[in-house]
Amino acid sequence: MKPVVDQIFELILQGRLDEVENISNPEDAVYIRTVVSTEEKGGTHVGVDLEEITKVAPWITPFFLGPRLLFSSKSIAVQNMMTGGKSNFLLDWSFSFDSNVAEKVRAYVNLENINAKDRDRVITLLKLKKKFSLQTDLLPFLLENLRLSRSDIKNERPLNTVIAFKKLDYLDWQAFEKNPLKPEFICDEKTLLKDANDTYDSMVNDKEVKKWEYKSLFTQVILFELAIIWLRKNGSIEEQFSELIDFCVLQLGKLAKFELKFAWRFLNQPTRTRFFGPLNGVSKDLTKALKGMAWDMTHLRLLETLSTKTTFDSFYVPFFVSFDEKFSEILKQNQLQMLLVDDRLKRMHTATIDEYPFLQKLDSCMSEKTRSLMGEVESEARRSYNIPENDLKHIIALQTIELERLAAQERIFRQKK
Repeated sequence: MKPVVDQIFELILQGRLDEVENISNPEDAVYIRTVVSTEEKGGTHVGVDLEEITKVAPWITPFFLGPRLLFSSKSIAVQNMMTGGKSNFLLDWSFSFDSNVAEKVRAYVNLENINAKDRDRVITLLKLKKKFSLQTDLLPFLLENLRLSRSDIKNERPLNTVIAFKKLDYLDWQAFEKNPLKPEFICDEKTLLKDANDTYDSMVNDKEVKKWEYKSLFTQVILFELAIIWLRKNGSIEEQFSELIDFCVLQLGKLAKFELKFAWRFLNQPTRTRFFGPLNGVSKDLTKALKGMAWDMTHLRLLETLSTKTTFDSFYVPFFVSFDEKFSEILKQNQLQMLLVDDRLKRMHTATIDEYPFLQKLDSCMSEKTRSLMGEVESEARRSYNIPENDLKHIIALQTIELERLAAQERIFRQKK
């Protein structure tokens, strides 16, 4: 029998809300928390005006579409019944950064050369941080850069950036308001350095970091296969998509819906999203570009995880800051319309605004062989299976040879046209 969270998710996606009351084991619904984006006035601004932030700083993307949010949990439901519709619950939010933004913040804090546009963005970011008491989350930046420092112990950029962000907690706001171009800090440098070093050392070998590095590698494999299938130009886009679905399920052991949604968007409209520009344009450094894109997609997956990190009757609303317009574009394309979390089963479902049409396409393009593996037993087995990292590296090594051959061939073909 399907878990209640799976049943509810499917019914909501399909617009069958009148059937929610008839789910099996409804008592299990008490373990479910939901966040739904809405334009209805009944939604809350949660102390942070999503519209105001995106208007002032379009390079800041709320993970939830908004503009208002509806929250539900067992505690909220009980409070609503007892108070006639009023409830209190714990809510947390923070800014996460990509490595580019983190580097600009580091340069600003250390009074290094920085172009006026980026400097003004950093200043705007700090003003919003103060106004809404927003925290900063370094994990996305560190995920992308810690692997570099592990292979090159002389690379102090990640540590120096951690120091800079720690310093922001001691910013002299009165001096900042008088002259934001020369930030001043009220802190003991030795204590700050020790705190930053402790934070850095605790994460360099952290299992969580290595887990996300694995996820990035997994995504690289799928992007490489997508590129190979597209460059071969065999069959219709539906047939190409079917081939990629088979690759994910039959070779990697996962129905990778998140990565497959990106792939379908590209196959359906290759020129629509600038994020896929390196593939559509068959750039000379295509393999390098695809690896960077995999990390960008991993950042999005991390935001999903961050949005579920609190438990039971509390909620977390992440924001992502990126000065990269191409990445900001895909962030906005993937803002969540809905999040369901089952705290007991440690299971979650997310939906973007185009989720249901995509799932319909996924189903229609699935081969019979793959469809035969979509039963509940097989699906649960896939949830607990992770292909060994060495197998992924072996696949990538073979893919790289074929991808570079096809890319070179395509570039020659385009030059002759």
